[in-house]
Amino acid sequence: MFLLLYALTGDLFDFDYEVEPILEVLMGKILEQGLMEVLEEEELAAMRSHQEHFEQIRNAELVATQRMEAAEKRKIEEKERRLAQCTQGVLQTILKACG
Repeated sequence: MFLLLYALTGDLFDFDYEVEPILEVLMGKILEQGLMEVLEEEELAAMRSHQEHFEQIRNAELVATQRMEAAEKRKIEEKERRLAQCTQGVLQTILKACG
C-alpha cells in the first residue's frame, strides 16, 4: 500500500521565514557582546594609561624626595664636620695656652 502525500504551497515549514527572527536576535546579541568587549578593552587600556602616568609621577616624586634627603644629609654632615674642626681648633688653642 502506497500512501501518497502531498502538501499545498505554504503548508510546510518555511525555513527562511521562521529562522529570520531567531537570526536577528542572535546577531543582535553577538553585536552587543562584541561592542561590550571593545568597550571593556578600551576601558582597560585607559586604566593602564592612567596607571602608567601615576607611576611616572610617583617615581619622579620619589627621585625628588631622595635628592632632597641626600642634600639634607650632606648639609648635616658638613655642619658636623665644621663643628668638629672648630671644636678641635678651640681645644688646640686652649691646650697651647695652658701648656
